Amino acid sequence: MNVRLRGFRALAICIGGSILFAEAQVAPGFPEYPPTPDADPGTRHRVEVSMPTRLHVQRTASRFSVSYDLASLRRVTITVGKKMTIGVKDELRVYPQGDARPSQSSSLFEGTMNEKESAIPLLSNPNLLTSTETLTSLQNGIPAEGKRYIVEHEIIVFETDVPAQHMWRPGDSRNYKILWEKKLNTVK
Repeated sequence: MNVRLRGFRALAICIGGSILFAEAQVAPGFPEYPPTPDADPGTRHRVEVSMPTRLHVQRTASRFSVSYDLASLRRVTITVGKKMTIGVKDELRVYPQGDARPSQSSSLFEGTMNEKESAIPLLSNPNLLTSTETLTSLQNGIPAEGKRYIVEHEIIVFETDVPAQHMWRPGDSRNYKILWEKKLNTVK
C-alpha cells in the first residue's frame, strides 16, 4: 500500500509540474482594452462620412465580383458622442433569387474610422470602399448556370466606447449605438 501511495504522489507531482510548465509556455495574449473612461455619448457633435449608395457587380459564368460603385459616394452627416469610437460593420450576402435571405453573411468586415475634427469630411476606411469580394462557382457554388442572385451589402456606422482591439465586440457595450445604416442590393 505504501508503494501504491508513492506512485500516486509521483503521478500527482508529474501532472502538477506539467500544468505549471504548460502555463509558463503560453505566449502573451492580446491586450484587452476597457471602455474609454472619458467617452461621453451625451455630448454630441456632427461628423460627415462618405458612404456608397450603389453596388458594382460583375458576373461571368464562373464568378461574381462585388464592390462599391465609387461614383455613388455621398456625404452623410452623423452625430457622434465625445471620444466615442466610430465603427463600420459591412456584411455581404449573395443568394439565389426566390430563396430566403440567409442569416449568416458571406463575409463580414468590422473596422473603425478616424475622426480628426467635427464637421470635416471624413472618408471611411479606404479598404472598405475599394475592396472587391469575389465568389466563384468552384469555391462557393456561386454563380450556378441559369440562376439569378440577390447581391446585398449591409453597411452600418456605429459608435461605441470600447476601442477597437483583437476579437472586438463593440456591440457588447451599453454605449453601442447605430448612427446610420443602409442596405444596398441588386439582382444579377
